[in-house]
Amino acid sequence: MAAERVLLVDDEVEFLEALAERMGARGLEVLTATTGADAVALARSGTFDAVVLDLAMPGLDGLETLSLLLGDHPTSRSCS
Repeated sequence: MAAERVLLVDDEVEFLEALAERMGARGLEVLTATTGADAVALARSGTFDAVVLDLAMPGLDGLETLSLLLGDHPTSRSCS
């Protein structure tokens, strides 16, 4: 069985790396992005079982990023 794929998005690099390491240690396949634009690009190049998204980021904030992600994947579900 393939590992669940998770996309982590946060502009705080140290936090992002620590969380990615912890999730990876639990058997998840983790990809990271430090900007909303990078997250959208990654999501367009593959599929993810979950996205953990920071709401307060410069440039595309979390809500704008979520809107773009859901626009690309209209059958996906989101939760707060």
